[in-house]
Amino acid sequence: MDHKSWLWRKKSLEKAATDKANNTSKENEEVICLVENKKLQALLAEKEELEKDLKRLNDKLASTISDNKSRDEQVKKQTKIAKEAVTGSRKMLVSMKQYLEESMQQQIVYEERVSHLDGALKECMQQLRFVREQQEQRIQDAVMKVSKEFEQARLVLEEQLSETTEELARSAVENAHLNKSILAKEKLIEDLKRQLTWAEADHNGLMIKLEFAEKDNTSLKYEVRVLGKKLEIRNEEIEFNRRTADASHKQHLESARKIAKLESECQRLRLLESLDVKKKMVNSSNVIESSVDNPLESTNRRITTLAEQLRAVQEENKTLKESLNRKASELQFSRSMLARTASKLLQLESQIKELSKGQVALEQPRSILASHELSLASMSDVSSDDKVSCAESWPSALVSELEILRSAKQKELCHAKVLEAQT
Repeated sequence: MDHKSWLWRKKSLEKAATDKANNTSKENEEVICLVENKKLQALLAEKEELEKDLKRLNDKLASTISDNKSRDEQVKKQTKIAKEAVTGSRKMLVSMKQYLEESMQQQIVYEERVSHLDGALKECMQQLRFVREQQEQRIQDAVMKVSKEFEQARLVLEEQLSETTEELARSAVENAHLNKSILAKEKLIEDLKRQLTWAEADHNGLMIKLEFAEKDNTSLKYEVRVLGKKLEIRNEEIEFNRRTADASHKQHLESARKIAKLESECQRLRLLESLDVKKKMVNSSNVIESSVDNPLESTNRRITTLAEQLRAVQEENKTLKESLNRKASELQFSRSMLARTASKLLQLESQIKELSKGQVALEQPRSILASHELSLASMSDVSSDDKVSCAESWPSALVSELEILRSAKQKELCHAKVLEAQT
């Protein structure tokens, strides 16, 4: 009976121990499950908050990408960093879950060992307590590590978020400045396009005017050559007239010498005749009169003819001198006009070259060329009095042309300065 009672007590004690162990293990499991559930709920809440933050960050990043395309790379990098941080946190959570699962498996193994090892209950209880404490400490350490890592990741994310917000503000300011500068540049481009169209129109007009000016320049050069040939012909005529005048002058001198000789001979003959008359007055008056009348009449006739020839020669000399003076004045006038026209043509050629290089507008070329043609026609056609009036009108026309060219050049320079100031 005692043995049976002892066996019954032993069995009851074993049952109580097993029940206590089971209860304690169940309580521990429930406590661990509650702690794990709380921690998992906290981690899930933090994960949801992180996901919400990530969604907000993604929305902000999408808005920044739509606002400023130039900051896409930086925003992508930041999103990659945030995603990497989230993936790191997720990996940490997965590792924690795996660690918890492993610890749960170890607990199950220990519980099975406790159930199988009835004899070593105390040792199992001690081992269980020791293992429990170790597990709790490990869990606390792991939770502390995870919380620290989570806080560090949260701080990093907050810093990145602040940096992204600052960069967003900067990018917004830069976008505003860029929009203003783009609008200003668009206005400048429109103004430049308008000015370019005006410049092209002016350039086309200038090219047409330059072609007209070149054509008129060639015609003026041809007219200058014609005038040079005319001047050469006039010089030859003047040289011929001078030679004829020299020849007539020589003839006049020779005729004057002959007249002087004839006058001396006439005086000598008159003296001889007077002497003969005195000597032969007494002898034969009729014979002497007849002999003297014939030579006197012949000499008188000869003297009259010579005097007429002398007068004619003098008149011819006068006319030749007048024509020579007139031709000399015309030659001098034509030379002066030719020099003036040559100098003005050189000035016009130089100005045309400058205008063609600088694309300076030539205004009123037809009126200038018409004045040139009128001046040249007046030079070639009118008489000496008309030439004087043409010589007076020619410089005034050239002065007006030069004033027009200067005003056009000043306008073009002002236009160029305005363009430079705008650029």
